[in-house]
Amino acid sequence: MIAVFTEDGILLMMDNWISFLREWQTLIGSALGPFLAIILTAIGALIKSWIDKSKDRAEAMRRIEINSARALNDVFFIREKLKFFVGQLRKLANDVRATTNPKEFSLHTVNCPVFGGAYIDRDLLNFRVHSYYLHNRAMWMDAELKEMNGILINLEKDFENVVKRNELLVGLMKDNETRDASVQRISYAENLDILWPVPQI
Repeated sequence: MIAVFTEDGILLMMDNWISFLREWQTLIGSALGPFLAIILTAIGALIKSWIDKSKDRAEAMRRIEINSARALNDVFFIREKLKFFVGQLRKLANDVRATTNPKEFSLHTVNCPVFGGAYIDRDLLNFRVHSYYLHNRAMWMDAELKEMNGILINLEKDFENVVKRNELLVGLMKDNETRDASVQRISYAENLDILWPVPQI
């Protein structure tokens, strides 16, 4: 059997094909539209996360730089205060030893400077900079600064204890009839020497 195509039949067949394609176009468009939106949103989120991580690394580097500069500055000023304080302690110990009157007690003292400690950023160890070397250096710096701050606090307490111990010793010895003030002065000078025995800073 031979199919005969008439003009109306061809138009009808083309009309059917066009309506079929329109239905499929609508179906494919309704399926691809949200899928493409999801894909483009995921790509945009990925790019944004890369940019945010880059900004976070740059901020971490900036904060490490600021922390390092501030800590170095603090260490320098603490060193200068320590040099002055140790000089005053040595002078005080020498003045106590220079006193020769057997009945004269030594209650002399010097002011302990306020050291304050070196600045430490509490988030320093949490920074992510993609450098094991820099992270190890940051860990080392954090540990050393914490140790130095602890030593400074203990130095202030130890000096306060030496002065209080000296005052207590004078208080106990002053009422003694056979008191020898040179024992108190020697003890005080030795305690001052023990407090900071390092020859140079």
